[in-house]
This record gives sequence, C-alpha cells and structure tokens, in this order.
Amino acid sequence: PLIVASFLGALFMPQVHAASVMDEKKELAAISDQLSKLEFLIQRAEERADYRSPRQLNYRALRSDLRDIQSGIDAYLYPSRPIPLPITPLSGDYTVKMDE
Repeated sequence: PLIVASFLGALFMPQVHAASVMDEKKELAAISDQLSKLEFLIQRAEERADYRSPRQLNYRALRSDLRDIQSGIDAYLYPSRPIPLPITPLSGDYTVKMDE
C-alpha cells in the first residue's frame, strides 16, 4: 500500500505543481489588476484631503510604492525574453577519411 501511494504521489505531483503555479499566477494577475484600480481611489482621496492639517499623506510616495509593487508582479508574470545569442553555423562535415 505504501509503495502504491508513493507511486501515485509521484505520478500526480507534476500536475499539482503545475496547477499551483497557474493558481499563483492567476492570483498575482488579480492583485495587479486591483493595484491598477487603486489609482482612482487614491486620486479621489487626494482631492478630498484637508491640506490645512499638519499631518499629510504623501500621495506621491504612495503611488511610487504601488507602481514598484505592480512592476515587480508584472515582471514576474511577464518576464522579458533574453536577447538571443548569435548562432554559430555548423560545419556540416561529419565524415573523416581514414588512411587505408
């Protein structure tokens, strides 16, 4: 029974891992989408702020931090492709003359 369970676990492990990676990417995409929508709320709060108060929220810093977080998530979700290396041509000559 233990051997069968181990075999079945090994058989389905890649699928579970792939599913969890896809789930993670879905969740991160949802977070990125929500971060984009925060801009409207931040703008509205900034417009309604009481600038006579001695304590102020630094909206510029808030926006900058949110952009950094969103950029990090986007870089993870959509990695840029590396520049391809130059292709070295193959010689194409794989025969060797043997001395008789």
